[in-house]
Amino acid sequence: MPAPSTSTPEAPVFPYGSVLAAVLPPREYQAIATSTFLNPNQLTAITLVAVGHTLKSAAQTMGVKPTTLTSYLASAAHELGCPQRISLLVHRAYSHPDFPPTDAHRRPLSGSRRG
Repeated sequence: MPAPSTSTPEAPVFPYGSVLAAVLPPREYQAIATSTFLNPNQLTAITLVAVGHTLKSAAQTMGVKPTTLTSYLASAAHELGCPQRISLLVHRAYSHPDFPPTDAHRRPLSGSRRG
């Protein structure tokens, strides 16, 4: 009979770790990579758009078709109860209380209006 394993199970690997690590400070990357808010595809798509990628460049960075990226954003918009306008989706995601805390919470998104 084999001895019971004493090792702890490894945490799941965030599928787009290298993509986000290239565009986020380490603390923000860690917060998003360990988040259970939305799924990794949705979080990565929203984050890439939030840091300035176009839909086409975000899709290329993730290695998916633009229609697939649009699907990730649409499903996130549906889960957040948000219209599919990208600026509103990014704002709604980053403003949601379950979104991992990042430096983006402390600064307004570019182009946002206060009033």
